[in-house]
Amino acid sequence: MFRKDLSEEISGQNLAKTSVKKKMKQQLLNQYPSLETFIQDLFQKKNSIVVIKCSNKIQLFAFNNTVLFFSIRDGPFFPTLKLLHSYPDILPPIQVDEGAIRHIIGGADVMIPGLISKGGKLPEENIPKGSMIAIMAEDKKHALGIGVLEVETSQIPVVKKGVAAQTIHHLTDGLWNYISEK
Repeated sequence: MFRKDLSEEISGQNLAKTSVKKKMKQQLLNQYPSLETFIQDLFQKKNSIVVIKCSNKIQLFAFNNTVLFFSIRDGPFFPTLKLLHSYPDILPPIQVDEGAIRHIIGGADVMIPGLISKGGKLPEENIPKGSMIAIMAEDKKHALGIGVLEVETSQIPVVKKGVAAQTIHHLTDGLWNYISEK
């Protein structure tokens, strides 16, 4: 999704208008109710919000010079991994086995065998298809990616093969590198 050098993709940036801030705040509160206090703090009048537009229909949202969210084609707001590492409970987790780590860091999608093997782990409650998830790894504390489920989690043990989730953002991708440089 994100090329190694995201700075080449940036086509412009501007301060968010008050009307955009209000709409963004409401959408974020709807999407991430567990972050209510944090989001309220982000939208204080003294805080600046910069919308960074990329040539590939991706928008980054920087709060006080830190990119915390992004959206694709005016879709829902995705948290960045930096934010997810600070607030790990905002997305439901799925866990891949150790063998899948290098593939996901390389940009691969999450495959079902990596979730149903010995090191893989699915949540107890069903997560519907199209939901955002945190991609966790066996024996690791922090998420290594953010994805969107291609199949509901209750069907993963039944299907046994194929793509479980599309990887949207992962460690070492262009967004991760762009944020780490700032």
